[in-house]
Amino acid sequence: MNIKLHIVISILAIFILNYIILIFGDNNIYIVSTLILLFNYIIIYFLFIKKFIYLEKELEKYKEENIVAKQIKKDFIANVSHDLKTPLTSILGFVETLKSEDVKDDETRNRFIDIIYIETKRLKRLIDDILVFSNIDTQVTRNIEKVFLKELLFRIKDILTIQLCNKKIKLHIECEEDMYIKGNRDSIFQIFINLIENALKYGKCQGNIWVNCIKNDNKIKVIVRDDGIGIDREYIPRITERFFRIDKSRTDKIGGTGLGLAIVKHGVKLNEGELFIESELDKGSTFTVVFTDK
Repeated sequence: MNIKLHIVISILAIFILNYIILIFGDNNIYIVSTLILLFNYIIIYFLFIKKFIYLEKELEKYKEENIVAKQIKKDFIANVSHDLKTPLTSILGFVETLKSEDVKDDETRNRFIDIIYIETKRLKRLIDDILVFSNIDTQVTRNIEKVFLKELLFRIKDILTIQLCNKKIKLHIECEEDMYIKGNRDSIFQIFINLIENALKYGKCQGNIWVNCIKNDNKIKVIVRDDGIGIDREYIPRITERFFRIDKSRTDKIGGTGLGLAIVKHGVKLNEGELFIESELDKGSTFTVVFTDK
């Protein structure tokens, strides 16, 4: 029973019993009323104890969550600092070498400039992903609207045209014209551009990417599948962690920041969806996003 309600009932009981005693003056009624009031006080006491224990547990839970949140924040800052410092150190080193005029031949100079360009692009990708990740919480809390999937997916295909052509990968999209989900357009766009771009990065040349939209009852599934290098099953539970990389040298070569799938996971959660991952080495990966048809 609610403590406030019990106190109100107790006060009413006291008032009524005192009124009866005043009118009838019966000692038996007085004894009974005293016992009832004592019983009420005991109940109120135990309710307060129960509430206190509950609040104490909630406080402990909050403290634990706060410790975890602080550790996540600490790890995030450490990872960001490291990932920002690496390309900056590389850029600075090559710029200083070029400024020193120690490089005489054009071939070496051009190679250094190419490295600076690649590292600058990597730095920009990392900053862009950090900004997306930091803004995704606020995106989903406003501008909830109908997002038509076919239109969105073909816009992503247009954006990635050059990368698809460079690797000669075919992107196949199957989606009904009127299929939509309700959510934040920007965060949903980030979910699917990251999934398709991920399939593109780790897909094999002259390979395929399939995107299928399926509606079952009140569920809408968007399945992104590739025939690329795949992921070892032992790493699947961790690949959506921020900055997690299976093979850092391969990721750096491809151009990943380690935030893409973390953005996907966070965006799916905030749009009240679910993310499922299946993969096998050398057999490709399948990412399935499930939304409730609201």
